[in-house]
Parts: sequence; structure tokens; C-alpha cells
Amino acid sequence: MGFKLPKGFQGLGSPVLGTELQAQILELLALHRIDAWRQNSGVAVYMGRDGKKRYVRYLGVDGAADISGILPANGRRLEIEVKKEGEEPEPHQLAFLAMINRNGGKAFVARSVQDVQRELGL
Repeated sequence: MGFKLPKGFQGLGSPVLGTELQAQILELLALHRIDAWRQNSGVAVYMGRDGKKRYVRYLGVDGAADISGILPANGRRLEIEVKKEGEEPEPHQLAFLAMINRNGGKAFVARSVQDVQRELGL
């Protein structure tokens, strides 16, 4: 509860890019010895040798959260969907978070480092 945010963390009133917020959340989790990682998902487009576009899907799970991890106290799965202020999660992202929670994990949407602190009781 007496945890102080490291220098460089943005305040609630400062706009933060999604990738910056993900990095801040990962740093917070590391400071609390919570193993977590960035979960890349999505689709990339490459030009094939034949000149045609080729689509490559990463991860393959619809709605997978931005950050995955393992809670040290109980080994439960952790999933955090990171959204900037004003952005809303897509229905398939909410469905993924609901699946994790339904099966005993901890999953939520975070728009700030403070959201993560509150959700995890840090």
C-alpha cells in the first residue's frame, strides 16, 4: 500500500501511449515479483516472392490480452487488456477476459498503472 511509483511514470492526467502504458505496467509487475510478459497477437501482412500479399496471424487466440502472467501467491493466470483513456475493449477481448475469470484466473482491463494496483491489491 505504501508503494511509490518509479520516476517516469505518468500521472492520471497525462496522456500515455498504449505501448508506454504496457511498459509501465510490466515494470510495476516486475517490481512486485509478478512474472509477466507482453503477449503479441494480431495479423501481419508480408509480400510473398510471387508478389502476392500474405497474412500471418500471431498467437491465434481471438481477443488475447496485451499482458499475460502468473500470480506468485497462487499460480493463477493473469491477463491484462491495456487500453488508453477513451478506448473501449472489443467484444472478443471482453469474451477472452471473461473466459479467464470464469476458469479461476484474474483478468481485467487497465487504463492506468493505478488500475493494476487496485485490481491486484498492490
